[in-house]
Parts: sequence; structure tokens; C-alpha cells
Amino acid sequence: MSGNLLTWLRGQGMPTTASGIAREHLEAFLAALTERVSPATVAKHYRSLQQQFRWLVEDAEIPHSPMERVRPPAVPEQPVDIFTDDELRALLDAAKATPSRTAGTPPCSDRKRFARDDLLP
Repeated sequence: MSGNLLTWLRGQGMPTTASGIAREHLEAFLAALTERVSPATVAKHYRSLQQQFRWLVEDAEIPHSPMERVRPPAVPEQPVDIFTDDELRALLDAAKATPSRTAGTPPCSDRKRFARDDLLP
């Protein structure tokens, strides 16, 4: 189980065995995470726990997953800044003006052949 979950459960005096962990424990853990990390990180922990408990059920370690009815955390969309036309032009102009680091370097397959040929007697 996740090291973060076990540490948190111990700190709260809650069960730490797979068979002792209930839905309420996991919901409380995920709620506590929202105070420390981003919504996307909480969602990552949710998906990890979901898979972990699914595996425990499939492996007959526990009869059912306490994650079965835990709702996934909401992850708000984060809009990505896009370049303006002027910024894009400036970026392309800068790329044209910068000499290529690979100028004169043979394509990858040729580099491998040259490196191999250098090793042959």
C-alpha cells in the first residue's frame, strides 16, 4: 500500500491492514490530501488506490474493495497559455537564427554505423 496512506492511517489510529481499511478511511485520507497537494495529485492517489485494492480483491486477499463506491476527486481543467502570433513569430525567428547543434551530424542510422565501424579492427 502507498507509504503515504499507511503513515496517515497510523497517525490517525486507523487500521493498517488491507482487510481493516474501510471506505471511510480512504475518503478521509483523500480529503486530508486535498489540504496538502494539487487536485491532480489527489486524483493520482485515488487511481493508485483503486488499482491496488482491485488487485487485492483479484488476489483474494480481501472480499471487496473499499474503493468501490469512493467518488473520484474533481480535477478542474487548467487552461494552457498559448503563444500570441507575435510571440510565435519571435520564437520561429529565433529558431531560424540559431545554428543547429546537429549540423553536419549524420542521421541516426549513419551515426550507429560509424560508431560500430570505429569499434571493428
